[in-house]
Amino acid sequence: MHLTTPRLTLRLVRHSDARALTAILNQTSTSQFNDYGASVSDAEIKDWLQWDIEQAYTGLGLRLVLINNEQTIVGSIGLHLEAKNSLSLGLELDEHCRGQGLMLEALQALLLACQQFPWQRQPEQIVATIHQDNRKAINLVEKLAFKLQSASDLHLIYHFALS
Repeated sequence: MHLTTPRLTLRLVRHSDARALTAILNQTSTSQFNDYGASVSDAEIKDWLQWDIEQAYTGLGLRLVLINNEQTIVGSIGLHLEAKNSLSLGLELDEHCRGQGLMLEALQALLLACQQFPWQRQPEQIVATIHQDNRKAINLVEKLAFKLQSASDLHLIYHFALS
């Protein structure tokens, strides 16, 4: 899958993206809201990238890197097929690129093209689990018409219907 927007190129992740993604994932402003802890090692990133590549090959998921017009990786978006034909959404954006609408632009393009990916099972919805303090992510999914479905002590669960 390869998508373009006015300011971004979105393409499937490659092993050579490891260094750029490690830097983004290890930013404190990113890691504080993710489920992998305070830091990620190069070996962990390489394992994750291999898993993402295998998921894409089998139609169970995809991870796209976001590349700006200067040809710099500025983030990634992952969609992985879960039970009940739901796609789990994960995303990260370099802290120096936030507040510019880049992730909104990327997600709008991905939502339009999502059904074209050769999924193993046809997904019916996208589910975003967001830390309740991650105001920017909450605002992002609400702009894209995700609907709040439930809340826990730490997370809000948003759904977006694909059909």
